[in-house]
Amino acid sequence: MKAPLTMAALAARLDAQAVGQAPAGQDKLEGDGRPDPARARVEAPDGRPLVTLRVIELHEAVDRTAAVLRCDPTIFERSHELVTVVSSEAEPGKSDRAPIAKGTPIVHVLASSTVTERLTKVARFQKAATLTKAEQAILDEGGTVKPRLVPCLPPASVVTTLVARKAWPVPPLVGISETPIVRRDGTICMVPGYDESTGYYYAPSCELAPVPEHPTQAEAVAALAELEDVFCDFPHVTRADKLVPVAAILTVVARPAIDGSVPLTVLDASTRGSGKSLQGDVVSLVPTGRTAARLTYPETDEELDKVLGAYALSGASIILIDNVTRTLGGGPLDKVLTAVGDVDLRRLGATEMLRLPWVATLLASGNNVELGDDTIRRTLVSRLEPREESPEARTGFKRDPLIAWVRGERPRLLRAALVVIRAYAAKGWPAVDLPRWGGYEQWVRVVAGAIRFAGGPDVLACKPQADERGDGSLAALDIILAELPRLSGGRHMTIGGIVSTLFADRGQHDGQRPPDGWEGFREACETLASPRLGTWDAYAKRRLGDAFRRFKGRPRPGGRLDIARGADGRPLSVHGSGAWTVTGRP
Repeated sequence: MKAPLTMAALAARLDAQAVGQAPAGQDKLEGDGRPDPARARVEAPDGRPLVTLRVIELHEAVDRTAAVLRCDPTIFERSHELVTVVSSEAEPGKSDRAPIAKGTPIVHVLASSTVTERLTKVARFQKAATLTKAEQAILDEGGTVKPRLVPCLPPASVVTTLVARKAWPVPPLVGISETPIVRRDGTICMVPGYDESTGYYYAPSCELAPVPEHPTQAEAVAALAELEDVFCDFPHVTRADKLVPVAAILTVVARPAIDGSVPLTVLDASTRGSGKSLQGDVVSLVPTGRTAARLTYPETDEELDKVLGAYALSGASIILIDNVTRTLGGGPLDKVLTAVGDVDLRRLGATEMLRLPWVATLLASGNNVELGDDTIRRTLVSRLEPREESPEARTGFKRDPLIAWVRGERPRLLRAALVVIRAYAAKGWPAVDLPRWGGYEQWVRVVAGAIRFAGGPDVLACKPQADERGDGSLAALDIILAELPRLSGGRHMTIGGIVSTLFADRGQHDGQRPPDGWEGFREACETLASPRLGTWDAYAKRRLGDAFRRFKGRPRPGGRLDIARGADGRPLSVHGSGAWTVTGRP
């Protein structure tokens, strides 16, 4: 009697026989699980490859199943997750997610169950059938059994392990574009689907006439005039103000070609009813076919961080922060405005941090918007100043209703935007008369340069000045630099010490507190921390500490705010809190 065959040896024999006896024309996924493109053989009759799974070696089964992912052209990798592109079905404001308009193509993370479904659509799976008693008896006697292969679903253990690998043979997804993709060399991809050179997925939302390969400069001038005419009924202060929303449209269209950050566009007005939000709708409508879903500016940086994370997760291309009524700025906003590639953001409804591609163009609207002193350097402002006391009652518009008109003209307007970009790129992005904008060199090259090439003004003239738009943070910093040495006796103080010394009589309002010479210091601290109802709770102290850290080491005429250090050079702390001092005083 021959020795019984072990299960591992049986599995190997069945697997080898299954591979060796594959029907003619069948694609055999063997070895590391990667199909051989040179053979290009598929399983008859429906064309799907056939995957034979071993019952013992999990890693081999996962390798073979992973290779099948490449058969689905709509599966991608993004931030170490398997994703696909779907159409949003959520109504804005009806869920806890960022307000993505219904019908927007978004990035969707694939659950294990959905991965199983996708796999069975593009491949057939089989495994060795369970041995009958008779077959087992033959094997026990040392005989040979012809393997029987039966159809199966990918086992849950295989799919779960596959999803948990966090690395797959699928292309990376950077973003979604609803317009033809402008590549970094200026060429335009008008074929729907995935573009390997940019990592963008083109999901067209309208049909466009072909864009010339080499548009002339005259064609670019005419195309820019078409886009500028969209905003003819708005009371812009200058022509450059009118071209700022056009620049925002070009930014969304050309985003795959911009290897770097893009600025914030503020649609500002002197009074309500001027049309600032309508401009935001038009800027969104031309590249996406939808008006912009409104985002209310969150009250805290933590909430803003999570909302921006939700937008990044969904792959949003444009975001409108509407009717801003408080200072626009802060760490999360400045972080995405300077993002190059991936950015760390929080997941909405969780505490975990995610590293996600940031590709969205940010818009904000409001009346006389006040900007944070760091945000102001990353912003273009389009200013509306109507002459009427009640601008919402104006009549006699050239384009009325504007939204309906833009919807009807959208294919023409979108093509015009592509012509402006393509004409400039076809000439090799020639140098034009524009100032340097640190951090936004690529945006200036692609967008501001294209507008200038097409006969437009310098839109960088709409960069606001700190004394016009700043929130007073730098002025507050100057006061702190002057007063902290006096309050601390020339030594150092913690945030808690500063607050307890300046605001010890919390029950007294400013109007009731007798003058003591520290009024300016108190006002500076309140400017930076914005304590709710004048209450210096833990949250207000943390905001003041955040402001100190934001300005740490920044040179000013009165010196630099810095962490105090001991004789050994190590940072000092009092009861676990950092101690602050002023260095480099004149």
